[in-house]
Amino acid sequence: MKKLFACLLMLGTVGLASAQVSNFTGFSGAVNLSAASSNTKVGSFHSLGGDGFIGSFQGAYGMELSSSSVLGFGLTYSAGKSKSDNIIDDSTSDVAIKNQYSLYLEPGALLSDNTLLYGKISVEKGKFAVTSTPASDSFSRSISGTGYGAGLRHMLDKTKFLQVELMKVGYKSIRNTDNTVDIKSSTTLGTIGIGMKF
Repeated sequence: MKKLFACLLMLGTVGLASAQVSNFTGFSGAVNLSAASSNTKVGSFHSLGGDGFIGSFQGAYGMELSSSSVLGFGLTYSAGKSKSDNIIDDSTSDVAIKNQYSLYLEPGALLSDNTLLYGKISVEKGKFAVTSTPASDSFSRSISGTGYGAGLRHMLDKTKFLQVELMKVGYKSIRNTDNTVDIKSSTTLGTIGIGMKF
């Protein structure tokens, strides 16, 4: 009888753990607001920094790895742009990265019934844009890079969740229109978001 009771207790514990991890599995969506700090180095001439806020939309899917761990993957699209200040020389130029999106993997572990700690690695894409006066000095280039970070996700109820996250994104070097100057950008993002499981 004691062995049977122990067996039932063990099965019940496993069932409870599975129910807990299921809070973070399946499809979900979120809207986020990020405080972004951007830096762009233009050859050895300029080092530009800028701060601002960016909104983004997120779609994700989480699958159970074990009774206390989850692997998520998804897509994030930013509705704004990461601005890296202005260059004022012979012309005035606004420097920014826009149309940003990322594909990511997100391994996570339960801290409690309703809270997940996760790490994140991502592939980043976007458009590096220089908008100048005169317009003839303007140009844009596709840009790509990688990101890494960590965050916390907490279930507010059975379907809604709150998340906070810190990410660092580094982009590969690109060259200007004359192919004479290397341009390298990076962005640090602190993000808060609210989402829903489907």
